[in-house]
Amino acid sequence: MSILLQAPVTAFDHYLTAESPKAFAPSFRAFYRFLREEVQFGWTGSRDHTYHHCARVLLFTLMIGRLEGLAEDRIHDAALAAVFHDSRRLDDGFDVGHGLRAAHYYRQYTNAHRRPFSRPVYAAIAFHDRDDALALKAFQHAPDAENQRTVWRLLKDADALDRLRFGEAALDQTYLRTQAALQLLPEARRIVQESAALVDQRPG
Repeated sequence: MSILLQAPVTAFDHYLTAESPKAFAPSFRAFYRFLREEVQFGWTGSRDHTYHHCARVLLFTLMIGRLEGLAEDRIHDAALAAVFHDSRRLDDGFDVGHGLRAAHYYRQYTNAHRRPFSRPVYAAIAFHDRDDALALKAFQHAPDAENQRTVWRLLKDADALDRLRFGEAALDQTYLRTQAALQLLPEARRIVQESAALVDQRPG
């Protein structure tokens, strides 16, 4: 993905760009610009699942992936899943099924723009709002089952870390699936608190 980020335009943009570790700053900037300029959110009335949320999930995805020592292709897939994952919500509740709707949107986008389609990206988006047991059962017979599990697990933990925006009680650490996510808790808490303070009250 050869996309260069233009100068940040908000305090939030400046903050997240500065927080992205140098090791993957170019990747973060590319995916962040893609999120801001290409991903269209189907519902614009959200207060909790705007691009601000997806941007932090993107950052956490890259951070967890690097700490876990995952292959670049898997990290890339998880980052792409992060920018699409909440794009088709209908409300700020559980809205079970928004993952599948967003996965369909991802597939439509790749077809319309002639971009490569990734089954692990599609699967991670489609099942990120479902119970773990259901997701793992769905992956087990896929020819790329391990890749699907890896990308899904990475997205799920990154998404979970951003639950800290609702307060400490919103994140049950026992449900985190990777050691890296546990290690990142203090840093994620700081990033969520500091970046949230930069977001005004209008939907992002």
